[in-house]
Amino acid sequence: MTNPRALAARAEACETVQDRTRVLFQLLESILELPYCGQLSTMDGIGSYQLINTLSAVISDTEGEIISPGCEFVAFRLLFFLSQSPKMGRLFTTCLFSTQPHPLAALIGRLGDKSEKNGEACAALLRVLCATSPSVRHASCLTPATEAWVALLKNPASPAVMYHALLALEAVASPIQAGVEAPPPAYGTLLGRLRPYINVYAARLIGPDEWGRAMAARRYFIMDAGGRTIALMRRLILQAQAVQR
Repeated sequence: MTNPRALAARAEACETVQDRTRVLFQLLESILELPYCGQLSTMDGIGSYQLINTLSAVISDTEGEIISPGCEFVAFRLLFFLSQSPKMGRLFTTCLFSTQPHPLAALIGRLGDKSEKNGEACAALLRVLCATSPSVRHASCLTPATEAWVALLKNPASPAVMYHALLALEAVASPIQAGVEAPPPAYGTLLGRLRPYINVYAARLIGPDEWGRAMAARRYFIMDAGGRTIALMRRLILQAQAVQR
């Protein structure tokens, strides 16, 4: 079994897109296998500024200059695991904000990728970032992302991608640590702008009448995938109503 640290070093040294893609695949496989299994100690051990910076660059790479086209999900999954380590999460945020003028909007823009695997991996990464990064919650980041959220809801990705994306939106309001007040002030403004589009998307999924009944119900709890998405949008609408009162 190859050590993830050795693979990470090899990925940093790759000179061609094909070689880098192959080694990043091997790196992702290695951290998912025993005895590593995505442990945070493993993430701290393999993470470096160069690796994080390379993976972050994939977010805006539409020409296949960093990783082979169609394989972006490998970078997104690696960033997903790395970002759950506080140390690597801070490093990723630093790289992202130093290379992207509007980092949240850039990530949201990748959710509609024609490859559902790419979109879903990016949405999972977005959720981690929204749940853990104080920088993402600042108005200077949330406000420029508003129209990207609107565009996504008007032209939604697959249901699986949208579920993760909406979880990311909800995660913006979750406490990062004990004693930190949530949600951030800009979140209410964002939800207010998105409220009509969430209503339209939900009505498209289950029909206007059923959506109306879901909103009118005192509680809404359905265990299948579609039901979880509707329950999630219902929570977002109720939050929007609460902050706009």
